[in-house]
Amino acid sequence: QPAEALKYVAATQGSEFILDQVLPAGKGVTFDAFKEPEPAEGEEAEEEADEDAPPKEAPKPGLFVENTLTEPRIHYFEYAKIGSYFAVPIKYNSFLHDNAVSEESLQKFSDYQQQLAAAEEARLQREQAKAEAAAAAAAAAEQKAAEGEEG
Repeated sequence: QPAEALKYVAATQGSEFILDQVLPAGKGVTFDAFKEPEPAEGEEAEEEADEDAPPKEAPKPGLFVENTLTEPRIHYFEYAKIGSYFAVPIKYNSFLHDNAVSEESLQKFSDYQQQLAAAEEARLQREQAKAEAAAAAAAAAEQKAAEGEEG
C-alpha cells in the first residue's frame, strides 16, 4: 500500500522547520519519484524488432526538476526558492507499519491544514477589504470631481 503522506526525518542546517511538516499524497511533485518509470513510446516494439542490439540502460528512478520556479506543482512549506529539486525513492523492508504514524503527527498535520485554511481566509478578507477601500476611494474621487464640475 503506498504511503499517504511523507514525514520529514532529516534536514540541513537552517531548514529544521521541515521536521514538523507532513507532505500529503497528491500535493507537490515528490510522490512522482515513487512512480515506476514508463518506457518511451515505441521502445517495446523496437526491442522486439532488434534482438541483437545491446540492452538499453534502464530508466533511473527518481525525480529531477531543473528549475523549481517553473514547475507549478512544486509545494513550498515557507516561500518559493530558486534552484533545482531532486528526489529519489529509497525502498527497504522495515518493521514500520501503518500504526507507526502517531496521533501526535496526525494532529500536527490537521493543525497545519487548519492554519493554512485560516491564513487563506485571512488573505481573501484582506484582498476584499483592499478592493472595497479602492472602490470607495474611486467613488469618493468621482463624487468630488462631479461636485467640482457643478461648482
